[in-house]
Amino acid sequence: MTCSSFLLEPNTIYLNHGAYGATPRVVLEAQTRWRHQMERQPVRFFSEEYPLALDKATSRAAAFVGAIPDNLFYVRNATAGTAAVLHSFPFKAGDRILITEFQYAAVTAAVTHLAKQLGLIVDVIKIPCPLNEPSEVTTHIIDALKRKPRLLIIDHIVSQTAMVFPIGEICKAAHAHKCLVHVDGAHTPGNLDLNLENLGADTWVGNLHKWAGAPKSAAILWASPQSQSWLHPAIISYEYNQTLRREFAWLGTQDYSAWLASVNGMDHHDELGGPLFRANNRSLARCAKEFIVNQTDCLAVTNSERLDCAMSTVLLPIPSTQWQRVHKEFRSHNIEVYTFPLRDRCGMRISAYSAYNTMDDYHKLTTALKAIVSTYRGPKVV
Repeated sequence: MTCSSFLLEPNTIYLNHGAYGATPRVVLEAQTRWRHQMERQPVRFFSEEYPLALDKATSRAAAFVGAIPDNLFYVRNATAGTAAVLHSFPFKAGDRILITEFQYAAVTAAVTHLAKQLGLIVDVIKIPCPLNEPSEVTTHIIDALKRKPRLLIIDHIVSQTAMVFPIGEICKAAHAHKCLVHVDGAHTPGNLDLNLENLGADTWVGNLHKWAGAPKSAAILWASPQSQSWLHPAIISYEYNQTLRREFAWLGTQDYSAWLASVNGMDHHDELGGPLFRANNRSLARCAKEFIVNQTDCLAVTNSERLDCAMSTVLLPIPSTQWQRVHKEFRSHNIEVYTFPLRDRCGMRISAYSAYNTMDDYHKLTTALKAIVSTYRGPKVV
């Protein structure tokens, strides 16, 4: 598989699949076919063809993530799925919400906004970085649970640091403290092997447009039967209080082709090898991280394979204030990689998508990184 299967610029070394994904050509073609079908007879499409097609897509997605179809609902993205949970949850003034310091910025913003509206208390959990063992995360969360929160929002894979959190252990600890758990699994479908029914969460949301090969605006929200008693989509339309499946299926007139073509994305993912493809991506990310750390003064933020996924993050020997300049420098080398401030250093997250990435890409990244560090004139972080 080469970049010819994607629309990626051939002269760019693309090491940021984790940002928005890169949709295969065959999946984009399938989405176009759905759009054409919609426009040939819009009334018939929305009233008859779309509901049947969505049922098939839901069954396919459920099989992909180890879920029962009745517990799974399509949403536009992880942000929309989290909004549905936050705006549905039966909060009362004074209730506490737990999040971590590494929470995705959009989720933190949504929690902050809701807390102001409802008079909620937001507690932020500090997480060690670098992280050596998953148990370090659980320990900090158990300590925070003593404050008796109503809801814990936790990443399955942390966006910036690429740490895989031990969700099963965290959910057990939270439930022991009578706290429900919403898992932000934005990066998880197509990245890790999943069985949502056995994960232990109360609600979970994940994007299909990243590692599962779907078009943009395709994501899924899983909810336990107990959570479905209070859950509604963030957008209320005329299917309100019918069935939850009908509520989430119809949010008004919009382009639902990404949801329907997500089937082709998941099929493409399985054609690449499914579990073997996911394992290859994780192995490639791990090898790339080890190469970068061995060749430079970078520091890995995870030191256990149990924390690894198809992304890896390292800390550069450059202050966090320089992250934008570093990103521009990589661009000048025709390399697209994610840089950001992490504690006092500039962080760099690499993605590994073996459908178009090889170790040669990370060798070139390392060469560019050495040049960037050597020309940096400010104080270095050690």
